[in-house]
Amino acid sequence: MAPTKYHRFRGGERCDECGARQWYAQDAIRYCRNGHRLEGFAEHEGDEDAFGTQGKVSRKKKEPKKKVAVKLSGDEGRELYLEVLQLILLRQVWWLVREKGFPEDFEEIVRALWALRVRNLPLRESGEGTRKRKGDVSEESDGYASSAALFSSQSEGTGAESSAFDLSDATTATWAPDARRRWKLPKLMDSLALCYLGCLVRRLPATTADFCGWAQRGELDFLAAFNNIPRNVRDRLPAEYHRALQVRDHIPAGRLQAAVQELADYSYPVGGKRIRTMDNPEVLLIALVVVSAKLLYPLDGIERPPRSRYDPRSISIDWKKWQESMQDNTTGKSSLIGGEEYKVTPEEALTMNKEKLDDFMDWFEKTWIGDGEPKTAERIREPFMGQTRPSDPSNPNKQPENTDMGQIRSRYEAINNSMKIIEPTPYDPEDSGKQRSEDFCPVWRTPEELPDAAKVFYEKAASIAAIPLHTLVRGATQVERRLEVWCIQRAKERDKGKGEGKGKGKAVWTGDDSD
Repeated sequence: MAPTKYHRFRGGERCDECGARQWYAQDAIRYCRNGHRLEGFAEHEGDEDAFGTQGKVSRKKKEPKKKVAVKLSGDEGRELYLEVLQLILLRQVWWLVREKGFPEDFEEIVRALWALRVRNLPLRESGEGTRKRKGDVSEESDGYASSAALFSSQSEGTGAESSAFDLSDATTATWAPDARRRWKLPKLMDSLALCYLGCLVRRLPATTADFCGWAQRGELDFLAAFNNIPRNVRDRLPAEYHRALQVRDHIPAGRLQAAVQELADYSYPVGGKRIRTMDNPEVLLIALVVVSAKLLYPLDGIERPPRSRYDPRSISIDWKKWQESMQDNTTGKSSLIGGEEYKVTPEEALTMNKEKLDDFMDWFEKTWIGDGEPKTAERIREPFMGQTRPSDPSNPNKQPENTDMGQIRSRYEAINNSMKIIEPTPYDPEDSGKQRSEDFCPVWRTPEELPDAAKVFYEKAASIAAIPLHTLVRGATQVERRLEVWCIQRAKERDKGKGEGKGKGKAVWTGDDSD
């Protein structure tokens, strides 16, 4: 007979009859060591079908439950959107200060411009659950304390104290259902516009084309700004603000200039003022350059002989040679040009070499793949695991400077060798009243009217200024019209002084004007 196996009671338990602390089981009944029956215990024998199943048991892991963040709506959603947009603006300002060497007070200038932009929006006091009503102003509040705190320089540990801007006199606007009475929220493009306006206030040599290039190459936080927002904040944003922060794969030409012009006066456009092309100083500057080159080096193929050796028209350019030298030889390059990855077509992607394909995939991952689904990035990288990359992935947008300088030098030498010196034609006083065809400059009012060389020249100038081609053509036409009016007025004044009859010109006069 096998010896009885005794077990100890759990802590604090014992037999109610004798106080024994050990028990044993017999016929599915539990007894204490002294034979007293214990209540509340029944032992069941295992089923025969379960024989031999005492080995290792594998259990199915439960999938972790995803926590769904509560989407904000109404005023709270709008204010969270403003805070996110301000965070993006802050990152852009820090990059300009640290990487481009902008002065330290540039942050304060942009902060003041941002405060002016949001001052007429419905605001809430910091730490309060209700919206601030009109007239309920606090002397200690800056009008948007929750968002302005992000602009504090102390968050980076620099120790510098940023001055506070008093916005206690800021007025509030109601979010009325009527769209005409509603003050529009700032957009993502307004962040670049505010940085550019800060450069104008600080008189820094930066153009809108520079900002477009920095953002397009991924150096300035813009195209992938939505992916860089913290996950917990992004999950709480309403869907309409997701669409507002998710931009296209490139900045359309002229979009930043339009945003700057709309934001420059800091007033709601109630008067329906029309913004002309020449109101933009950068468009006016590139239009003046184009018109000057057009007058000095004609693009219509008509020779205009100079009047003297000191005439700037004594040097002519072979526009066909210039057109050949300005062609981008992208096919011979081993890597993609930074900022132009969005131009890749599906056919080109199939025939790319390894270096260009690596650059394109890096740009695609940085721009379009966020941290929303971590397994997505792993699935994309899986087919390429174990392959060595010949190019440097640390900074794919960095182009060799010596290559660019060598290309510029070769273009300059080719254009310089193609220039010709034209012998001057003596001025005949008898021809002073005659109007010849070579003394007039053609006017092209639409891009379709441009000749081959002129179209390439206009397109190159428009790409440098980051404006559409039709905008440059319109600006050049307006400049030429002003020159025409000026020539007509000078001719009238000259004829009036000589006592001659009045005349009216028909085009821009390019003949000799010694006085």
